[in-house]
Amino acid sequence: MATPSLPQTALAWQLVTNLFPHKVPSFSSIHFPIFSFTNLLIPQKAYLCGRNLNKKKMLKNGLRLLVLVVLIVGIIGIWEFFRAKNVVTAWFDNSSTTHAVVLQEIHELGKLELVRYNFKDIIEHEVIRQWIPMFNPKTALIVQGTAIGCLDLTKIALSDIKDETETIIIFLPEPELCSYQIDHSKSKVYSTEFAFWEEAQLVDEAYRQAETQIQKSAIEMGILKQTQQNAEKLLKPLLEKITRKKVLLRYRLKTTLPLNR
Repeated sequence: MATPSLPQTALAWQLVTNLFPHKVPSFSSIHFPIFSFTNLLIPQKAYLCGRNLNKKKMLKNGLRLLVLVVLIVGIIGIWEFFRAKNVVTAWFDNSSTTHAVVLQEIHELGKLELVRYNFKDIIEHEVIRQWIPMFNPKTALIVQGTAIGCLDLTKIALSDIKDETETIIIFLPEPELCSYQIDHSKSKVYSTEFAFWEEAQLVDEAYRQAETQIQKSAIEMGILKQTQQNAEKLLKPLLEKITRKKVLLRYRLKTTLPLNR
């Protein structure tokens, strides 16, 4: 089959145009895009350039952020170092203290401390409220304290000393728990819950309970008996060395009067 020539094609197109003037566009109005390798490469090059610019911009922003973070961390570290060494306080703060000490009383003490117990207690104190049980104020303390057993030597009278030919009998006073207290420098508040404005009162009450428990625990653990034993170990050889006699230490029996019926 023969291929129609260009004049024949143009003639046929003119015939169709005359028959359908509003349906078919003119041959001259048809635009055929011209493609080339240049048209394909230019958008690709522009995309690659924009991508490289974005990478450089992101890299600069990242470096700036890193430098800023390092600078802030360095400033905080230097500040904490000088604050720990009290350099900042010495530069900016000056203290002045005025004392007005007045001697109020003088007590004569003759208590011989013979044993000390050191305690550590973890106490949880809670105020029970019936109307809102789920919001009971509570606190937890880590407490360290001491209890000291002693003899009050001022209670020894001349009648308590029996001097015989080769023996001296001394009646000592009953051992005492002369002090029990909390060492606040080694104690701390671990936590508080639902205390709000009652926190100070809650913590004070917890410390009082802890101090009472130290007294009770010291007595239950035999601090008074240990005081007697230590008095025997300390006083007896000392007195025998001074008097050159055998020394016997005794404790007077406690008498209880019967109740009147």
